[in-house]
Amino acid sequence: MPPVPAHAEPAATEPHRRRRAPLLLALALALLLQLVVLYLPGQAVPSAGFEVPGLDKAIHAAIFAAPAALIAAARLPAGWLVPLAAHAPVSEVLQLTLVPHRSADPWDVAADLTGVALGAAVGRAMRRWAVPGGGRRRGCRATRLEDRARQEYASTVSSSRGHDLGL
Repeated sequence: MPPVPAHAEPAATEPHRRRRAPLLLALALALLLQLVVLYLPGQAVPSAGFEVPGLDKAIHAAIFAAPAALIAAARLPAGWLVPLAAHAPVSEVLQLTLVPHRSADPWDVAADLTGVALGAAVGRAMRRWAVPGGGRRRGCRATRLEDRARQEYASTVSSSRGHDLGL
């Protein structure tokens, strides 16, 4: 087996790839859903439920939050959030100019960008809760300090047990 390069990150190892694959599939589906929702012609948008105040903005936030959360949870570079955020104002311009019976709303852009920010925060939290060790990478300072404290505690406990037995 060839040695692993010192600069290799844990995300590049096989178990991490297998854990990331479902997140990438979900990301692709979330982006596809986002495109369908944003560029559906106005006459094809169901009107049921849109009398609820703020529902349109909640949908905008959700369709941008889902991909952002999956990007963060999959440990993709934060730069992947830039095109997602840039798509917010672009989608409104395209809805106004190219999509029949749709209009642009600057509050939709605000909802979209809020969704990106909230999604990224949720995604970071998801990876902390889902990965053993809080989602921290091996070799980070906090992990080394925790490991050292565990070793010191274990050696203290084992040496005190030896005294109790008269060894």
